[in-house]
Amino acid sequence: MQARSEHQKAQAASTAELIQLREQLSSTREELTRLSENHKKIQQELTEAQAQLKASEEARNRPQAAMPAALLAVTPRPAPRDIVAAQKALTELGYGPLEADGVVGPGTREAIEKYQRETGLTVTGALHAETLQALLAPASQVAEQ
Repeated sequence: MQARSEHQKAQAASTAELIQLREQLSSTREELTRLSENHKKIQQELTEAQAQLKASEEARNRPQAAMPAALLAVTPRPAPRDIVAAQKALTELGYGPLEADGVVGPGTREAIEKYQRETGLTVTGALHAETLQALLAPASQVAEQ
């Protein structure tokens, strides 16, 4: 009788353990399903990010078109110190005696146009970055020598 009682207790414990293992198995399956779905989502995001990166690299490697003259005319206004430097450079290069006052008046505009025309720049009469850089290059080259 005692052996039978112990056997029943052992069987009840085994049954409880089996139930617990089945619950753990069910939870593990649910977790595995969730992880698998997350993996698919992350894989899709990675694929999209790689495609965007590739498109970005291709765009960066494409040759850039020259800036149209219309855009050169709407560049930000140069600082007065840049205008003064350009006026001094234009005077030194023989494009007229200009007053280095930091204001682009008719005389300065005419000198800029003449300089742009003679140096092959887009003729706008405006002191855009390309013209300013070209004007100040000779001065920086002299300073380096």
